[in-house]
Amino acid sequence: MCGIAGFLRLDGAAADPALLREMEARLAHRGPDGAGILAEGPLGLAHRRLSIIDLETGAQPMERADLGRAIVFNGEIYNYVELREELVRLGHSFQTTSDTEVLLVGHAVWGDSLFEKLRGMFAFAIWERAARRLTVVRDPLGKKPVQMAILPGRLFAFASEAKALFALPEISRAIEPEAIAAYLDWMYVPEQLRLFRDIERLQAGEFIVVEDGRTRRSLYAPDCAPRVPANLSFDEACARVDAAVHEATRIRLRADVPLGVFLSGGIDSTLVALSAASQVPGKLRTFTVGFRGESDERPFAAQVARAIGSEHTELEITLDAPGVAQEILAHFDEPFGDSSAVPVLAMSRETAKSVKVVLAGDGGDEIFGGYGTYLRHLQASDAASAGGRAGLLRSTFGRAVGFARESAKRLPAPLSARIAQLIKPLRKGLDAAADAPDALADPALRQLLMMRITRADRSRDQLAPLFGHATSAPRDLAQEMLARVPRDGAALRAAMLCDRRVYLPGDILKKVDICAMRAALEVRAPLLDDDVIALADALPLDFLVSRITGAAEETFGKRPLKALVAQRMGAQFAYRPKQGFGAPLQSWLHDPRFVSIVHEGFASPTSPLADWFAPRARERIWSDFRAGKQWLAQEVWNLIALDAWARQTRPT
Repeated sequence: MCGIAGFLRLDGAAADPALLREMEARLAHRGPDGAGILAEGPLGLAHRRLSIIDLETGAQPMERADLGRAIVFNGEIYNYVELREELVRLGHSFQTTSDTEVLLVGHAVWGDSLFEKLRGMFAFAIWERAARRLTVVRDPLGKKPVQMAILPGRLFAFASEAKALFALPEISRAIEPEAIAAYLDWMYVPEQLRLFRDIERLQAGEFIVVEDGRTRRSLYAPDCAPRVPANLSFDEACARVDAAVHEATRIRLRADVPLGVFLSGGIDSTLVALSAASQVPGKLRTFTVGFRGESDERPFAAQVARAIGSEHTELEITLDAPGVAQEILAHFDEPFGDSSAVPVLAMSRETAKSVKVVLAGDGGDEIFGGYGTYLRHLQASDAASAGGRAGLLRSTFGRAVGFARESAKRLPAPLSARIAQLIKPLRKGLDAAADAPDALADPALRQLLMMRITRADRSRDQLAPLFGHATSAPRDLAQEMLARVPRDGAALRAAMLCDRRVYLPGDILKKVDICAMRAALEVRAPLLDDDVIALADALPLDFLVSRITGAAEETFGKRPLKALVAQRMGAQFAYRPKQGFGAPLQSWLHDPRFVSIVHEGFASPTSPLADWFAPRARERIWSDFRAGKQWLAQEVWNLIALDAWARQTRPT
């Protein structure tokens, strides 16, 4: 796990070593164990290392003169042992025991077909000297980030984080207003959109080749497609999932440093901890974090720790929360409003005191259908099969509920709060935007809109000064975000793919990467293994998400995972109501220390946001929240995060 950066001068100028050293210095937090640069003609590569495998000889940039290649690599290749053995059988030798060298030799043998063979989380760049060709690749789910700038005829540059790219004088900090509007709507900047005009992301499962001054972008997919028999029973499916998770965990236990597990007490991390404990000699180390109150799952985590006999560490987020919040919100290269970044950073720091690698349960909801919103798509399918009448009634009623909610925001706080309480039970199953006719016909769009926290037109209106007097029509941001989401299958499958392609890389994986690497900690996710995903995609949908008459909503999704946990921890543990891993924003935002952050931040006349927002738009959100409109907590947090990012990054 590391930080990588580099550039290729398309104008033929020589790479400046001083710029490379500045780029790697800006990524120092990602790799405290080593640093290196390579300047070769127009090419420059830079690397910061967090040593996990082959501590002695795995330094980077790594070169193999006999292969005419050099590489910088961020991530882990979990099947590197098997690939190495295959390459040895083909007659190739190795000078190290690292997975990095496996990539070098593998690319020399298989070329770009190598990418399909890899199981892991990765972003790497390979330079081929003879061809003067630079290839940059990113893993299929987007676990490891790649930011890049393409200035035609002048420069191609890439880095794990945008802050390294800003070391290059050619790259501007000018921003795209549409990305800020999208952030206010979804609380993160979707990976499909540009935040900075000069910088874009290499997309998940994509590689780019730079040669002869031109760039060529291509997609690839992992080479794994398990088949399941048509008569497969649910119990047999659970057994296959169990075996796949066991194997995915096994190969993620490969490390030359101490290792543990993030244990939240939820279904996903519990299954990972159970699998890891059965394969680790001696005591497994487990770590959990929580808040006082009804959403605290630490007792469940402790129950699992006792069951597996782990060496367990608990952390409570209390007094240090404001300081941690300010630090991590300013550290992101882009505004990031997911408040769970605060506990993730705190837990990463505590964990890094004991281990350098942890396994986590990320991905279970997106891969196995764990979100309650997925039930909406089953209901929509029922309505469509009934001739659409129910869907029309639902859509009309949904718009009425949405209108009531938006109108309530303009009323005095006591009356507004009363209306909110009245429509809350209705809103649990309805969302006006998501029930609009076009969304009913497009399940991916429907899911995207259900995940939105504000109305898009409202966000754009708030940002009128930022958009200025532009006469161009507003872009359809939702369709840009969904450009690579297949919608030719079942509605539920399209909804799950929407979250996998948009929400997972844009929020969940981004948060884990930035927060964990801030603490120099590597996080591995067995449930996001390529073979586990392929198996989940091959199973019948009702094996993943199924309606059970009279049952609570939380019992519907992730059926195989819950069944496996129930076998080991009991049904009461496995089928309890789902709890999200988020910060207690409403109580935080009444804490005097967080109130000070608001007044010294986005509500201050000196805030960088003052020139972006319509008059009193920011102040109105804060005053309405303080007056009792508690559902505005996320919008307040979005502004806190946006201000912290803008002060640190100084966008133009």
